[in-house]
Amino acid sequence: AAAQLALTGELAVNTLTTGNQFEPAVALRPDHGFVVTWESDGADGDEFGVRARRFTNAGAGVGNEAGVNDVTVFTQRLPAIGVDGSGNFRIVWQTEVVQNDFGVAARPFAADSTPQAVQFGVNVFTAGFQHNADIAVAADGSFVVVWQDDGQQADQDIFLRTFDADGDPTSAEIAVNQSEGFFRARPAVAMDALGNLVVAWEAELVGELHNIYARLFDADGAPLTGEFRVNATVAGAQKAPDVARQGTGEFLVVWESFGQDGDQTGVYGQRFTALGAASGPEFRVNLGTVDSQLEPSVGLAADGTAVVAFRDVSRGVLGRAFAADGSNFGGDFRISEPSPLDRGHPAIAVAGNADFVVA
Repeated sequence: AAAQLALTGELAVNTLTTGNQFEPAVALRPDHGFVVTWESDGADGDEFGVRARRFTNAGAGVGNEAGVNDVTVFTQRLPAIGVDGSGNFRIVWQTEVVQNDFGVAARPFAADSTPQAVQFGVNVFTAGFQHNADIAVAADGSFVVVWQDDGQQADQDIFLRTFDADGDPTSAEIAVNQSEGFFRARPAVAMDALGNLVVAWEAELVGELHNIYARLFDADGAPLTGEFRVNATVAGAQKAPDVARQGTGEFLVVWESFGQDGDQTGVYGQRFTALGAASGPEFRVNLGTVDSQLEPSVGLAADGTAVVAFRDVSRGVLGRAFAADGSNFGGDFRISEPSPLDRGHPAIAVAGNADFVVA
């Protein structure tokens, strides 16, 4: 991260090239190999399906892509992924279980990509839409899923549920947000070495525009704090959060902010202590401010080094790296290779030594 030295050129992830491939997510394995998952139009024979592919730590693909979902009717979209300490991985996604009725599904895989179970439903409450899921996986393979629920309460809300390594639930659905308002959406979750959780989301509350909120939970899903606002600047609109957490509990939230950097949308961040207190001021991630910088994705190394990937509408996917003390390792650096075509929706995974991979 400090050197910002690309170890490979761009690598083609998908082996199937018919239709469109969207919304990647990526996770690093203990050996610094990685797994990428994404949604693919028509790959499973009926609308969108979820795919995945493994890579070595040198960036070589291990076999061809494979299907994640074993239920193929209607659409399967918006995957998220996490890896445990043995390289096993879990993928969650938005599944259309009945036409125009979405829920959240999950499936566990062994380190060699062998499915360990058929896909199963994450949410218990099924009325309305359950979608925009994210996942965090512990070293022992247990995991937590968060999602946006558009039907369980009066408004759109955020829920979480915990699972053991076999995919058996260890909690009921747990309401994350406390506030009332117009909506809560697009949650992101991260976990420390003890399994303690931080969940961040965007919200439009009564008397406010869009802001970013967060809340801390223990490994069992019991709340450790009330919800709190992440962003200090409230003018404009704050959207699309992502969050990363160190093993010791400190965490960093990044998001899009409209109008704050002087020209359309920019990317901002805020560090927090393990107890949820702001650590230092809110800061701007993107150095260049022409046009929009948006769609941030963040990862933290063991020493607190942070790497943020984001989309610059004029230049493609860029990144910026920061030391734990808030200083930066230089300006924006290019992640995607120059192209006249669109590059966006980056997903980043950062290793303990600050090596990182971006899809």
